[in-house]
Amino acid sequence: MKKLLFLFVAMVFAAGLLACSGGQTAPTESASEQKSPAAASKLAGTCEEPRPEICTREYLPVCGYSEAQQRTYSNACTACADPAVEGWTREACEQ
Repeated sequence: MKKLLFLFVAMVFAAGLLACSGGQTAPTESASEQKSPAAASKLAGTCEEPRPEICTREYLPVCGYSEAQQRTYSNACTACADPAVEGWTREACEQ
């Protein structure tokens, strides 16, 4: 029973790791143009299609930008999983 549980956990973990490399595009770091003028000078990455469906649970906060607002996300992957986010910067958003 323990072996089956271990195999199941290993398969779920492997599926999560392969989600971005198996057809999913991870967030990219680039200095492309951004619609939000405040973010344009410090943009660290842009979100590309297809959006990620599964992200790791690491905590490396980023500030995700959309046309209307900015919001802090736990990492770049979770920011780009939100369809409204166009790009992100390193570190949490300023309050």
